[in-house]
Amino acid sequence: MELQFLLADVPGFIPMSEGKRVRGAVQVYGTQARDQIYSIGLRFFNEMGISNFLDDVFCCVDELIKNAVKANYKLLLIMETMYCLNSRMNP
Repeated sequence: MELQFLLADVPGFIPMSEGKRVRGAVQVYGTQARDQIYSIGLRFFNEMGISNFLDDVFCCVDELIKNAVKANYKLLLIMETMYCLNSRMNP
């Protein structure tokens, strides 16, 4: 909590935990994206004083992102297959 009071004195500092949403779009999920997401989580969890939960939560978030990437890829494959089938049936 002491860190939060020190940071509150910095002009323009707005804590992430004050009702703000953190959103982003990941186009390529690699090491750099993982590091950026982890650092955002680290800042948020430190501000809330619950940094001991970060690794467990990040593991879940990482898995959710990987599943979303797989689902988007599968959707593209399905759409391509449907387009090819439609092209053959309706030349």
